[in-house]
Amino acid sequence: MLDSQRMTTQDGMGQLQADAERPVALPWLTVDTALYLLLGGLALTSRFYALGARPLTAPEATQALHAWQAVSGPGGDALAPSPLLFAGQALAFALLGAGDGAARLFPALAGTVLVLLPYLLRHRLGRIGALVTSACLLISPTALFTSRDGSGEGLLLTAGLAAFVGLVGWVDFRRPGYLYLAAASAGLALTAAPGVYTLIVALAFAFGLLALLGRRAGGDLSWANLRSAWQQAQTQQKWLRVAGALFLGLLVLLPTALLLHLEGVQAVVNLFLAWINHFAPWAGEQPWSYPLAVLALHEPLLLLFGLAGAILAFQQRDLMGRLSAAWAGVALIVALMAGGRGPGDVLLVVGPLALLAGRFIGQFLENVAARGQWIQDALIVGVLLAIGVFYYVELATFAFRRQTSYLWLALLSLGLAAGVFALYAVWFGRESAWRGGGLALVILLSLPTIASATNLAYHRGHDPRELLVVEGTSPNVRDLPALLEQASMQRLGALEIIPITVDGSMGPVVRWYLRDFRHQTWLAGAPGPEVTTEAVITPWKPYAPDLGAAYFGADFIVRTTWQPGDMAWADWANWLLFRKTPDRPQSERAVLWLRYQED
Repeated sequence: MLDSQRMTTQDGMGQLQADAERPVALPWLTVDTALYLLLGGLALTSRFYALGARPLTAPEATQALHAWQAVSGPGGDALAPSPLLFAGQALAFALLGAGDGAARLFPALAGTVLVLLPYLLRHRLGRIGALVTSACLLISPTALFTSRDGSGEGLLLTAGLAAFVGLVGWVDFRRPGYLYLAAASAGLALTAAPGVYTLIVALAFAFGLLALLGRRAGGDLSWANLRSAWQQAQTQQKWLRVAGALFLGLLVLLPTALLLHLEGVQAVVNLFLAWINHFAPWAGEQPWSYPLAVLALHEPLLLLFGLAGAILAFQQRDLMGRLSAAWAGVALIVALMAGGRGPGDVLLVVGPLALLAGRFIGQFLENVAARGQWIQDALIVGVLLAIGVFYYVELATFAFRRQTSYLWLALLSLGLAAGVFALYAVWFGRESAWRGGGLALVILLSLPTIASATNLAYHRGHDPRELLVVEGTSPNVRDLPALLEQASMQRLGALEIIPITVDGSMGPVVRWYLRDFRHQTWLAGAPGPEVTTEAVITPWKPYAPDLGAAYFGADFIVRTTWQPGDMAWADWANWLLFRKTPDRPQSERAVLWLRYQED
């Protein structure tokens, strides 16, 4: 019997050894890899889902028209606001046809890549910190909204962050791949959007700051590492030649569509002029506090923990953290000083804030995992989350019922949360209170961030009451070409051949949605008695235009804007939570005039 048991034990040990020596089916599929694949899949889905549902805004239409005209025939040019996006849109239109979704294809792809870039900074951010950074970029309302927008700002942040990754990687590892990544990404960034010069100023400021710290007594290791990396790069002439070829090739070939549109070089130069003009006062510009309002309303998670991460970076003398803090600080100052402030200015602040916040939260979570007492910490997390839910319910009830008692209850709940935190620190220790309070804060700030991102991307992306929607294009504008197609078929027996005369002030949105109509004439001013075409499009006015025949008209909302007026506290709460206001957005309308047909 003992021999039988011994044989069974030996057989079991042999089986375990055989299992251990058997090759793993997917050795590359680690837990980290699986989580990044999940984040990448979520990024791809969130960026591409219903990508063409929202109509193009005026800046998007201006950009897309350049690419469409270059693809559709002679007469187009590459003098687009974003030379890099011009190349991407021209390719997308050539392969897929022109459309709202195709115009946003490459920004959505760049937004997906942006979420995955922190994978290359795991050695700096930490394993958990890099995952948290990717998650922050995934749910960021500003990053999601701009990645679903047909402009160059999203491309710029992805290219700028990729160049940043290459720079940090070269300093840390001195491998040629990082040098090539930095050079190629820098070439792309210089063709993406005017904000690239904000990044250049931020980088110059960061280097100057590190040089100043390096000259202090005792020196600074960050500046020494940068100098050493630069000196080594100068000795690798072959690597520098390859990097230079990548930089110049992408800088020239993409904006010119492989040298087919040489005016693309001028478009790259125009980016610097556009950046300079960005500081001039603009008509109808957003207030100077606009970037701060966007960060506080849409990015509270990144704003709070990004500031904490910046303080931590300077305390720990971390090279990447200091560079990120300088980037965020300079980008915010530029956004506050600029005249034509918009989502792209805020996006350049969001990128480095995500790096700082991800590193801070990652280290915090590692501390919780190593030293946390789960029952004690879970207790305060649960209590604070319950108070947070109570606060939201009372504030929402105040917005609907307009009774100040609910507002007082919401404010009292904040005091209750502070009291619970203080009592918990006395009973269980400050460390346990900070762990539980920090976890609750991360959760409570993540929830409105996710809600804001989804509402912006899929529900209210055209509503100008959203701060990131500087001006909205109404979905009603798509009914204009639909009605014209119907009239063309009824009157002339074919789609898109009806003659159209358009008032020159109608702008790029109307021009974009009329792009497929073959016979259209755009006037320098308003149409007059000399106009007798089958269809005429003019801005809405309280009187009919003086045309050369009898017409009947239908109006369409094209553009919407909103400025807050005098609102009560309940109205502000309603806007804060649901973007509802007593005054509706103002609309600009176009009128389609169709000529009466003779019997």
